[in-house]
Amino acid sequence: MDTGASHSAKFLARWACGLALLLLPARLGSAEVIREVGAVEIRSPGAHAGQHPVFSPAQLESRLRSFVGHPCEPQRIAESIARIYRFLGYVPSIEASCSDGRLSLSVRESNQTIELIAFDESELSVLGIGRDSDYQEARGLYPVTRKALRPALRGLLQTTEGDLYNSERYRNESDLLRRFGYAIAVIPGASRSPEELPRSAYLVESLMPGGGSVDGSRRKSNYIGGTASYGPRIGASFGVRYEKDSLFLPLDRLSIAPAYNAAAGGELSYLA
Repeated sequence: MDTGASHSAKFLARWACGLALLLLPARLGSAEVIREVGAVEIRSPGAHAGQHPVFSPAQLESRLRSFVGHPCEPQRIAESIARIYRFLGYVPSIEASCSDGRLSLSVRESNQTIELIAFDESELSVLGIGRDSDYQEARGLYPVTRKALRPALRGLLQTTEGDLYNSERYRNESDLLRRFGYAIAVIPGASRSPEELPRSAYLVESLMPGGGSVDGSRRKSNYIGGTASYGPRIGASFGVRYEKDSLFLPLDRLSIAPAYNAAAGGELSYLA
């Protein structure tokens, strides 16, 4: 047998095999290899006019470039992108797809918008939704009366009407309101159109049967008292303290505390 011919045949066979691999479609197993990044779509970011997305298409495209040259695994890619949203507390819906080596992404940054912040269930009709009559008893939540300090409660919320729902922000708001005896129920609604996010409401309710009412006639709004002290070097000191609550705004306080010893002095403060 001609050894030289045998080596030549083996070399030609290997060369032909390598050429065939180069000419095969850009696939690894059943997964298509990503050659470039295609369209990045962010769907309906929110209700506010001019509201910017959490991540811009350019930012997402930059992250997607790290997948170029690798097999297209849509589920793994979508989970990788969803992770950066969940780190910020958002609840995204993400779809990745490949076609002819081009990776495309469609992102919905949250699963709903907070369209309404309400204290009365009757306000939920704006979103075309209602609640089961047994819901209050089942959850131990009660309506917030009109005597409660609703503007102050609203001021404690980080979320404003039209914002995307954020689970981390909701937990912080709920923990804060519970310290004052209130809770937030997220009431889901419907979308205006299939292209838009579902609209939901923050319904602020009381953890107490009284509804968190504040009876102004029973709240002491004026306080006056005296102070006295003595020190070896400063001698005796006398003073008075006067406080007035709700002078201009709910929960504000004016304090006047003049003091007298060798020289007159005092303190004047206003908190709102």
